[in-house]
Amino acid sequence: VTAFSYTVYDVAGNAVYTGTLGDQGPKLPAGTYRVVIHTSPEIVIEQVVVSDQQTTRIKVERSNGGYKANVGG
Repeated sequence: VTAFSYTVYDVAGNAVYTGTLGDQGPKLPAGTYRVVIHTSPEIVIEQVVVSDQQTTRIKVERSNGGYKANVGG
């Protein structure tokens, strides 16, 4: 499996975290974020809600020659 990097943006559009899928993710304040996964083409996930004391997971899978992402707890 290819390890993709990703960037998390806050509501103001500021990059607040960059990481690699599969690694320990960031501990972000509760809020709503936009996540860009650097696949080809990029996957942009709007309105990712992060809650206090909860883990938000994003799973990337191959789909029709490209990739798709699902957000789950």
